[in-house]
Amino acid sequence: MVHKFVIGILSVLLLIVLVLLARSIWPAPSMETLQQRNDRQRVQDLSEIIDAAHTFRNQQNRLPATLEELAGSQRRLGLTDPVSGERYEYELISADIYSLCAVFETSAADNAFGYLPGFNRHDIGHQCVYRTYEP
Repeated sequence: MVHKFVIGILSVLLLIVLVLLARSIWPAPSMETLQQRNDRQRVQDLSEIIDAAHTFRNQQNRLPATLEELAGSQRRLGLTDPVSGERYEYELISADIYSLCAVFETSAADNAFGYLPGFNRHDIGHQCVYRTYEP
């Protein structure tokens, strides 16, 4: 009985040592790395929204009035910011023009995230692009 108890305690201590060793070898990502990862997710979400809006336009002969309408007719889209949980801003400006906005945590003026002109190079803060649908 005492033998099993000692083995149990030694097992727990070994596990604690292994966890501490792993944390020292693989440190947690820096805040900058997390912010860049969040911005890459935003750019991916926005790219998918733009693609879905153009698919909607091709199928319905009009752009969606809201993100909710777009989400109801398309595949699963990331419509919310990965950190704040707020919906991305979408505004239908005219029959063939819309704006899409997000808040970015980092500046990507020198490197590119994705392929979207306007979002692949962005500054920190609230950023919008305007898209014109051209068949």
